[in-house]
Amino acid sequence: KGLDATKRSVQAKTDSFCACFSPSVRVRDLGSGKEILKDGRAFRTRYQTVFRESGTALEQRVLARAVFESARGGQRSFVLDREQHASLITPVGAMLDGTLGLRGPREQGLWALYEVDAAERQIA
Repeated sequence: KGLDATKRSVQAKTDSFCACFSPSVRVRDLGSGKEILKDGRAFRTRYQTVFRESGTALEQRVLARAVFESARGGQRSFVLDREQHASLITPVGAMLDGTLGLRGPREQGLWALYEVDAAERQIA
């Protein structure tokens, strides 16, 4: 039963996290332009692995935030976050479910730029 509870907990956390993002979410490295996660399915798979493998020790903090709103009632805004992650475990390689290995646990700081759709209230 313990494994079932853990599975349900990971599923609930993944569902809650993914609900903040558009089903067509994409993740790119802004420096290189390289696509890291091509669609919502890849996004969900990666974060389900992160939540499953990192467990309850996983922490994410937003250290600083800047919001850039569209002028004249536009539908898109941008949010720039300085994030700090602790006890982060992520998949290695192209298999986002962790079958090729895992990296971590580790602390990682990063900048994340989110495009927000005001009508959907989701990160695009």
